[in-house]
Amino acid sequence: YSEAAKDIDALLQDPATDKEELINRLEPIARAGLRQKESKEWFEECLNYARYIAYNKSDRKDPYIHQDYASALETVIKQVINGESKALPAFLGEEPKYGKKEYSMRHDKLKAKPVKK
Repeated sequence: YSEAAKDIDALLQDPATDKEELINRLEPIARAGLRQKESKEWFEECLNYARYIAYNKSDRKDPYIHQDYASALETVIKQVINGESKALPAFLGEEPKYGKKEYSMRHDKLKAKPVKK
């Protein structure tokens, strides 16, 4: 899993990578990783990838990754509450390394509503 994570992270960093194509290919990997129970480290990597996809996917009509991300967050929170895990993954308290820094359902091409002065 660590080799796969290194390769995926390299693609996320590379400005030449077609991010929409990467998101489309990464989504099934992240979704499958969120459902597996064998490796906590891979689950956390996939949670981070699901976060990246939810923040950066331009198709706002596709709710599945948002649901999977929310469900995985709920799982992580329950594990901490129930004592199955000592803490939340550290990256959840940090700004995303790649892509958008803020979660928004606003489409990239949709401008913010003007604020009255």
